[in-house]
Amino acid sequence: MLITAFAGLAVASTHASPAALSRATVDRPDDVSDQQVHVMYILPSDGADAELDTNGTIAASVANFETWFRGQTGGQGLRLDTYQGQVDVTFFRSTKTDSEIAANGLYVRDELEREIRASGFTDPNKIYAAYYGGSTSAPNTCGGGAWPPTLPGTLAALYLGATFGAGYPCYTPAQSFSGLQIMDLAIVHEVMHTLGFVPACAPHFTRAGHVSDSPNDLLYAGDAPWTPGVLDVGHDDYFGAHIPGCLDLAQSQFLEGNSPPPPPPPVSCVVPNVKGKRLAPARRAIVASHCAVGRVTRAHSRAKLKGRVVKQSPAPRTTHPRGTKVRLALGTGR
Repeated sequence: MLITAFAGLAVASTHASPAALSRATVDRPDDVSDQQVHVMYILPSDGADAELDTNGTIAASVANFETWFRGQTGGQGLRLDTYQGQVDVTFFRSTKTDSEIAANGLYVRDELEREIRASGFTDPNKIYAAYYGGSTSAPNTCGGGAWPPTLPGTLAALYLGATFGAGYPCYTPAQSFSGLQIMDLAIVHEVMHTLGFVPACAPHFTRAGHVSDSPNDLLYAGDAPWTPGVLDVGHDDYFGAHIPGCLDLAQSQFLEGNSPPPPPPPVSCVVPNVKGKRLAPARRAIVASHCAVGRVTRAHSRAKLKGRVVKQSPAPRTTHPRGTKVRLALGTGR
């Protein structure tokens, strides 16, 4: 999913200048273990280091979009990967030059994801939001995201060195110190795609992961200029839409306060009644009930019960831990 040209920002300004952590090239220990968004500052091998991870620029951008997001959801922000209470931003330097990465065109995001995954950024509980200090050869392309299941992936990225129109820069990172700017909403736009939004079952679905009903929508795509300011206009497509079987951001485990579903109850061994069965079908029934076959002995029985189960322990229809052994006695026929 790609952010291309856009117009102005139709939202109120909010001031944010939070402190930033020192530089880290690894994912620091997490404050929480739930599903979360991990922020990165990525540079090509020859990219100038603007220190956006340590000078507060990315921290300000994140604070801006979180304030906006909470205002849209009634208090829930995206669950961010934090370390000691502050957003954990990892610095990553690519082994490839800006021109080498930019040559991927519309697939710059894919190349960046390949690189970070090869370096170990593969936590199954995380997606990654990257401020990439490089460009792309694709015209009017300012960022990209995955869109599972059609476009699998875990990285959302903005291309800070990209341009649109007559060479205008897509983003001016320092503007985040003055309040909410287009860059702050653009990274959320790509994160939403990487979470799977907008699903094709949404009423206003269009253009692979977007909506068509209003240019003010965060995930709008269409012929009108993009002026984002609202998370799901009308709440009828992807946030609080309550469409059966359709992915809904309101239920996402990546939102603060949304608890993961409880684990399924442990599987137990419910002892089947295998009396009268021959050994082979008795074994199958026991294993299918999450039990195990224990010691098999012989016991006196009537002639017609020869080779069939005449005794079992534990008793049928009793519940025990998974794998409990069921002892059997086969009739001798005398």
